[in-house]
Amino acid sequence: MKPELNEYLFTPEINTRNEVYELISWWKKDRVQNAKIMVIGAGALGNEVLKNLALLNIGHILVVDYDTIEFSNLSRSLLYREEDAKNNASKASTAAARVKDLNPEVKVMSINADIITDLGLGVYRRMDAIIGCLDNRLARLAINRACHKIDKPWVDGAIENLAGQAVVYVPGNSCYECELSEREKQIIKRAVSCKVVANRSIVRGRIPTTPISASIIGAIQAQEALKLIHGYDETTEETYFASFKNKIFRYDGKVLDYGHYDLEPIKPDCMSHEFYDRVIEASELSSETTVAELLDWITIRFGEKSPEVILNQHFIYELTPDDSKIVHKVQLPQSKVATYIEQNNLRGENGCEIYQNGLDYITKDFPFKELTLNQIGFPLLDILKIETENGIYFAELTGDEHFINFK
Repeated sequence: MKPELNEYLFTPEINTRNEVYELISWWKKDRVQNAKIMVIGAGALGNEVLKNLALLNIGHILVVDYDTIEFSNLSRSLLYREEDAKNNASKASTAAARVKDLNPEVKVMSINADIITDLGLGVYRRMDAIIGCLDNRLARLAINRACHKIDKPWVDGAIENLAGQAVVYVPGNSCYECELSEREKQIIKRAVSCKVVANRSIVRGRIPTTPISASIIGAIQAQEALKLIHGYDETTEETYFASFKNKIFRYDGKVLDYGHYDLEPIKPDCMSHEFYDRVIEASELSSETTVAELLDWITIRFGEKSPEVILNQHFIYELTPDDSKIVHKVQLPQSKVATYIEQNNLRGENGCEIYQNGLDYITKDFPFKELTLNQIGFPLLDILKIETENGIYFAELTGDEHFINFK
């Protein structure tokens, strides 16, 4: 039996690129045009997602990536050109510009940043949906924890060869970290707890992919994001929608197999299920606020003279090569240490181990009060976790809000 499809007569009155969507009974134009979607990762999968969002006329699209375009990207990424690879152009800014070319009505912004260390929680907080198009576990874990902290759903996608999968993670339910196997947890643990420097190469690699799997999974991700911004799922009363919330969609083109499966039950001890309740929008704070100014603000705001502000990453103040035992005084967030060691050749010819001394909290005794929050590892528009005797507070660096600028 042939499937029956409704036919629509396209009349001459439909003369704009997006008016045709209004023929869809459930389409809510205002929600689509006002939506803010962040796409993290602008490789093969990210290109497909961005293309779909642009053609759907999503109002605001934020592209985040820290990599540059290589010739190997050209066989799977429709937004990039040969001159981009020759010029080592930024993936984020180039993809954003090409999205604008596809649909000038869409407002776009790009951030060239490592999402593990350089993307503030306040950026996530301003999005309606987050789409992950990544190729490594550590980055996925960072997105997962960020989204749970600020109560935002995210759509994860992964591809390999002719296969791929997509899943919608919703805070309060089983999450990416809940689903990790013990082997995957050990890989991530080795990456973030190395005594020398965090070496992410063991969780990032070149995975062979095709534009076919990217187009299929990218379409599913855009479809699920469209449902999220409309608020549609199995519970919608006005019209029934099935979704991949808390389900994994898997596709294998090699054997023509596909299906969707429920996630594993939520794990009570999962570290991703931390929630930042009642975030304070502090317009007087920014990433350029000094530690001394922050401590004064906390005292005035909460009457606390002995708070502890949790650092996002270790703040390193001493590096000691094992062979020379010479103590090098530094002031670096952990993410900057590897570059410093390489530039100053601290390992020497023998590749010796480097011992690090650092801090995990800002207290009244923090020895580098003249440094800004950015200098010790807090990115633009981040949210601080402040522990006091009277409770825990969450303060956003809302003074950085001006940098969110869609054009």
